[in-house]
Amino acid sequence: MTDVVPPTALSEIKLRLLCQDDIDSIKVLCGDWFPIEYPDSWYHDITSNKKFFSLAATFKGGIVGMIVAEIKGRTKVHKEDGDILASSFPVDTQVAYILSLGVVKEFRKHGIGSLLLDSLKDHISTTAQDHCKAIYLHVLTTNLTAIHFYENRDFKQHHYLPYYYSIRGVLKDGFTLEWSALASLSPCSIPQRIYRQAQSLLRSFLPWSGLSSKSGIEYGRTMRPVGSMSSETSSPVQAAPSTPPLLSPVSPSSLHLPQSRQRDRSPSPMRGYLIPSPLPTRRNRTVSASTRASEGPVFTGVCKCFSRSKGHGFIKPSDGGADIFVHVSDIEGEYVPVEGDEVSYKICSIPPKLEKVQAVEVTITHLAPGTKHETWSGAVVSS
Repeated sequence: MTDVVPPTALSEIKLRLLCQDDIDSIKVLCGDWFPIEYPDSWYHDITSNKKFFSLAATFKGGIVGMIVAEIKGRTKVHKEDGDILASSFPVDTQVAYILSLGVVKEFRKHGIGSLLLDSLKDHISTTAQDHCKAIYLHVLTTNLTAIHFYENRDFKQHHYLPYYYSIRGVLKDGFTLEWSALASLSPCSIPQRIYRQAQSLLRSFLPWSGLSSKSGIEYGRTMRPVGSMSSETSSPVQAAPSTPPLLSPVSPSSLHLPQSRQRDRSPSPMRGYLIPSPLPTRRNRTVSASTRASEGPVFTGVCKCFSRSKGHGFIKPSDGGADIFVHVSDIEGEYVPVEGDEVSYKICSIPPKLEKVQAVEVTITHLAPGTKHETWSGAVVSS
């Protein structure tokens, strides 16, 4: 590849579909771009199967960028992203899943990635693909360059996926990013448009329909004219003689509120005393995080710093990662866990930002020997 990329490189870029003769070249490129290894069958599929949109950007005959996307029905979407489209869409509605998008390092910042992504958007908007309504992809949470690239092109974060990737034996978190072909008809814009139309229709039947929609601001005659930002005090705006002040026919010219009466609070026998909170149990739980748990792998660890009175504790994972928070409502089984108990658990993201995780469906697999355990009913037994 050339060492010096001309500023006009984008104008010399040519687009074409990938073919099987490109397999050796794209194997080398994917090895440089991505931290995961694709099997040989993947390269064969993307260069021969028509369900893939595989486009190459070439410069003087050499591949400098490519995008690979799978066009599939909404019922074939990954289970964790099943809500990309609402269930009200027809069964034959399609989505595009971006498997890879990469550009040779020397050719980045020249608009080639945007050109490839726009080509995919143009492809799904054609008559042949008019059933395709969304594009989505998965990305590492640490890949800030890719995240910023997609967000600058109208992609939105749709899901946080804890431990989604396994890269060289290490679990990594991911995001689902989504772009909707229906963005111009977002759910919020439709009611607003209906409201504006109804407002215009209502004005046409009212006797003061000629008033400006902002006339409510003009009722306060001592306010500054719109656009005046001077720090000096403005003189009051005088009403035109032909325009009398607008008053409601059923309202008095002035409104006098009754003077509020002060009274002492009645004495309380519990004032000054600290009322203790009830001891946390699984019966006074709020919203269970188990309902948000994915069907991901089951992890193991050791319980530490668990306090029934506080209602939470932590689990030290067996793989040596950071401690995982656990709430009392997500403990399964008969016993209240104590430090040293071996447990199994699943991982769930914590709303509303979904940036942190907690343990759910926690089950004690081995009681710590030589310790006393309390049952949820209050009985104490020795292990």
